[in-house]
Parts: sequence; structure tokens; C-alpha cells
Amino acid sequence: MSIRKGGGLKIARFLMVLASISPLFIFWAVKGSCLIPDRLLVPACVALCLIPNAVLFGRLQVARHQGDTREVVIGNIEDVRNHILLYLFAMLLPLYALELSSWRNVAAALAAVLFIVAIFYCFDLHYMNLLFVIFSYRVFTVSSAADATKRSGRRVLVLITRRDFLDAGDTVTAYRLSDTVFMETAQ
Repeated sequence: MSIRKGGGLKIARFLMVLASISPLFIFWAVKGSCLIPDRLLVPACVALCLIPNAVLFGRLQVARHQGDTREVVIGNIEDVRNHILLYLFAMLLPLYALELSSWRNVAAALAAVLFIVAIFYCFDLHYMNLLFVIFSYRVFTVSSAADATKRSGRRVLVLITRRDFLDAGDTVTAYRLSDTVFMETAQ
């Protein structure tokens, strides 16, 4: 299977980014706003939380059904748990702290969310999802000389697995969630 960076699954990748910030929408629904009535805010926040995560798990089901897998040969390995902590403190907490008490603050919050979505999308950080942690998955970035590219000689992929560790040289069969994010098939 040939996988190109920037190839297909752009919508899936975008929705994975929204899924990665879905805890923020839960916080906003609980916190509320004096400007936006709960009858509008809560359903909007719930939809922004549930729809992207449903699409993510739907993408996994499509990959399973279509056999969209890849053999990933483990080379260099990095456990990215520290990225989740950075994500929580650098992104979620400051946005949660924003008071949605004026239209200017609402606009600022939406602009910040759009900025974060753009950064996560452009830098392939769409694998940051707390549901993976909740369901006992570990997230690793792996590279292998077998996945050579012209520039670096290696292609870096994100592998989501229930394994506690990976060894160099292991071969893992994984479902393709996006062009750079894979979830191990048998765990």
C-alpha cells in the first residue's frame, strides 16, 4: 500500500482534530455562558464532542471492514504520553478558563479554537485524543528505514496500541485511521 503525506482522508484527519479537543466542548457545556442560552450551547457542545468521535470510531470500523491495514516495521520508538500532558495544560485549561461573558470573549474563544485546530491539522497532531487514554491505549511515534522517504530516509507514523512497549524490529499489523495514524489490529 502506498501512503502519501497529504493524500486522502483529509476530512477524517480534520474530524480527528475536532475529536482531540472534544473535552473542551464538554467543559464549556458544563460551565455555560450568560450570553448563550443552555438550550443552544449544550446541544452544540455535545454535537461538537460526539460527532467527531463517532466519525473517528466510524473510520476505524470502515478500515476493519475494508481491510485497510498496513504492516508497520518498528524502528525508532517514542512514547508520546508527555504530549498528552502538554496538550492538557497548554491547550485545554487556558481555553476553559476563558469567560464566555461577552461577545468579544466568545469571538476570542472561537478564534483560539480555530487557531488550535489549524495547528493540530498542519502538524499532524490529530492523534491526541483522551478517549485513547480512557480505553487503555498507548500512543507511540515509530519510524522505520523500511518506510524511506526522499528527504529523511524515514517516515514517522503514529501507532495506537494496547501494548505497554514496542521493540525495534517488531512488525505490527495496524488499521489506517489517517495517512499517518494507525491502530494495531490484534491487541
